[in-house]
Amino acid sequence: MAGNCIGQALEGASLLPENSFRVEVDGILLGDFDSALATGGNRSVIKKRRPGAGDQPMRTYSGPQDSYEITLKKTLLEGQQLDIKAFWDWKNMGDSDRRTVTIITHNIKGVGVVRYSYLEAWCTECPAPSNLEAHKGEIEGVSVEIKISATEEIMEA
Repeated sequence: MAGNCIGQALEGASLLPENSFRVEVDGILLGDFDSALATGGNRSVIKKRRPGAGDQPMRTYSGPQDSYEITLKKTLLEGQQLDIKAFWDWKNMGDSDRRTVTIITHNIKGVGVVRYSYLEAWCTECPAPSNLEAHKGEIEGVSVEIKISATEEIMEA
């Protein structure tokens, strides 16, 4: 399927409050998030004129596709915490440490509905693992960003 469809599917799913997003990296569960938003993935256009074509119109070709960025968000309510040390360690490895990220969309009953697999992904932003716990009367938002190459698959969960 086209990459933009995947981004739009994730974006639309994140707007529904009954969905949650389970995130696995290389098959290891790293957490559940409230939203997952994919941006980017635009494809450039290359215009070329055939040699000796004179005043003929330029031909257009599909160029390379930009990578996606996926932003995962989690709201921590009082007493909740999120262990993101694995994301933090991965971020500090740099973009040479590419992994497979799987995001499984769950409905309100906790049943997996759709599974998105992104190949050659790397973590670009993540807060430090210390102090990620909501204290009495507080709500804390946590955000993790992952950049992915434009190779993905969609499967039924």
